[in-house]
Amino acid sequence: MKTFATIILSVLISFSVFGQGREIVNTSANSGGTTSNSNPVPASDFKLDYFIIGGSLGLGPIISTNLVNSGFIGESTIDLMIQSKHNRFGLGLSNTLMGTPENLAVLLFTLGKDNVNLHKGYFMYEWTLFKNSPINLGFGAKVGAFTVGNFPDTTKSTFFASAGPVIELGHPRFFLYVKPEIGYNSYNTGSWKKDLYVCANVGFRWKFKSEEDNLMTKY
Repeated sequence: MKTFATIILSVLISFSVFGQGREIVNTSANSGGTTSNSNPVPASDFKLDYFIIGGSLGLGPIISTNLVNSGFIGESTIDLMIQSKHNRFGLGLSNTLMGTPENLAVLLFTLGKDNVNLHKGYFMYEWTLFKNSPINLGFGAKVGAFTVGNFPDTTKSTFFASAGPVIELGHPRFFLYVKPEIGYNSYNTGSWKKDLYVCANVGFRWKFKSEEDNLMTKY
């Protein structure tokens, strides 16, 4: 999972640099004197408004084509996002505890050394109704890969996706959020093992103004 964490930091840094606008000043000499024309030329239409960090806990049922892997899941997540207007882009990590007969049997027979819990890394996108409000509604989706238990090689061909509404309440900079979502896990290529789950996540988020936004506010 260290690889996922490194990717998160790299992408956020690149977005921060990408979002910084620059101006090009053209100076031309005329017979009557020298005039300077300041022509703002933004590097991109993308404007970085906020950095967001958040974490949540979730719980819900899971149904698997492998019946002994059906039961319930408990999930913990940490997300890092950037916001531009009503759009948010980010990366995240999550650990999913599998409360299933299969996981219990594995734990018992290996004396707790092995498990089939999932460790996920993902890209995420959210759209919100308001840019900055103490009450906000939106929709989000995640796409990524996962490893199973203590077997890191299982990330080679795993895939998962989830989506659901987002409800936020609190101060515009610090707020509680609720995010129920429905998701799908696909294990190694060629495997018949698939999961369908529903998870209700509850957590907190902090929003920080970007450096660019602070400079524009100051000047």
